[in-house]
Amino acid sequence: MEASQEISSLPSPQVSQLFDQWASTDRAQKMALGHQPLMEALLAEIAEPSSGAVLLDMGCGTGAFLAQAKASGFEHTCGIDAAPKMIEVAQHNAPGADVKVGNFTDLPWPTSSFDNVTTMEALYYCLEPLAALQEVRRVLKPGGRFDLIIDYYQDSTGTASWPEGLGFEITDLSAIQWVELLAEADFERISNKRILRPENKGVPDNWKPSVWFPTQNSYLAYLKDGALWLTGYLPPSTSGTS
Repeated sequence: MEASQEISSLPSPQVSQLFDQWASTDRAQKMALGHQPLMEALLAEIAEPSSGAVLLDMGCGTGAFLAQAKASGFEHTCGIDAAPKMIEVAQHNAPGADVKVGNFTDLPWPTSSFDNVTTMEALYYCLEPLAALQEVRRVLKPGGRFDLIIDYYQDSTGTASWPEGLGFEITDLSAIQWVELLAEADFERISNKRILRPENKGVPDNWKPSVWFPTQNSYLAYLKDGALWLTGYLPPSTSGTS
């Protein structure tokens, strides 16, 4: 698969514009660094894939995870993101990856294309999560694995102010509701666990209140609750259609 930039059905202009702004500042790199513990936890489970394995990262951002997945053994890596400028950064950081601008509910790849589909800190930006999960199911190969990791979910008490910080609506579901959605999309062997960041020992000396974490208690709750990590598999006998 050759590197490319294409536009399919675009997501909310608000999401695209926000991430284009972040791509033009150091916010994008700070986000990638903040997601590093999540990427490391996931790669520890899916690294050393079978020969010829193909991975799709939904909400690929700067391409940091795509580059690490390629280095871990995935032969082909693909990514999709809402923001054209983020895709430009991803093309630089993950040369050779097939990256596209587009919508999670209309993935621009054929049915049964991927061994693994991953998404970190992105799916709650989609207001049609079931449609997105059905698209994931479509593009996964029979027996393929899907991993969803998010910091924003109802059980994470420290992230309640995030929609206000973003300035637009995002999907607000509990861990159990996410599990139920994966089951409704016909995933099997669904697991539900948390990733705790290594800095969860307390508030750092340079911490400052923000719209994301207005109080120290909100930041500590975010660390304590951790990121939600859901995994589901496509049944081996399925045709991959939804």
